[in-house]
Amino acid sequence: MCREIDGPSWWERTIMIELLMMLLIVVLIIAIASIDLEALAEAVETWGTVTPTLEPPGDEQLYLPLVITEALSASQHFILLEPQSWGLESAGATLQEAQAGQSITIRADLPTMFAWNSGPASPYQPDYTLTRGFVVYDLRHIPAGVIVSATLELVPGSLHNHPVTLHEGLWAGPHPTAADWAAYGAPLGVIPTPDWEAVQYLPLPALSQVPVPTTLRWILRTDETLALGQHESHGGFFVMRPYQDPEQPVSRLHLWVRPLSGEE
Repeated sequence: MCREIDGPSWWERTIMIELLMMLLIVVLIIAIASIDLEALAEAVETWGTVTPTLEPPGDEQLYLPLVITEALSASQHFILLEPQSWGLESAGATLQEAQAGQSITIRADLPTMFAWNSGPASPYQPDYTLTRGFVVYDLRHIPAGVIVSATLELVPGSLHNHPVTLHEGLWAGPHPTAADWAAYGAPLGVIPTPDWEAVQYLPLPALSQVPVPTTLRWILRTDETLALGQHESHGGFFVMRPYQDPEQPVSRLHLWVRPLSGEE
């Protein structure tokens, strides 16, 4: 004698589905509880801070070399703002007299870094003038270590109309004097004429693999060999700290430093 067995009723199927859903929830809770949240947070934090690539605005991008990128994984990124800045202006009846630096005017505590070659502008400025920018970055707050990479991010002023060259500064005192007019060393890089508001990125390979100094001293010069006429001038300047409004963009020095053992 055979008897046909009916399938489960609708309420039995409902109970089975609810039991399966409860089992799935329990499995998910167990899986989440097994995750090492501290390790995950550390990984996320590390991923967010070890990013060695600068991305300037616009289509152009600056990528560090592969070897440097690998070294940056063990380095610290420091951004330095608002260095000390001076302008030394040399005046003379001719370009040659201005080059000699016999009559120097010093302007201190400037919000900009600049270099100019200017012809006479009678009657207000009858002399020929050359101006050089002197800048000091104080690095004493950076831990001891070795500089892995350095890039100067420069915000130009609206009057930047000619390439300028950044030189090593060789003066020794706390601030430049008239006697330091020619105290510049090897060129560190040339800053080309940018668009009016284009941020410039100047890599500084000469600082790579150098122990962190207490200060960085630089001198900015333009082409001082061209004799210009009345009211002619060329050169450029860069914003080092806000002087128009508190939100004004300023130049920045990016240093990636590999700390010495025990300094991290």
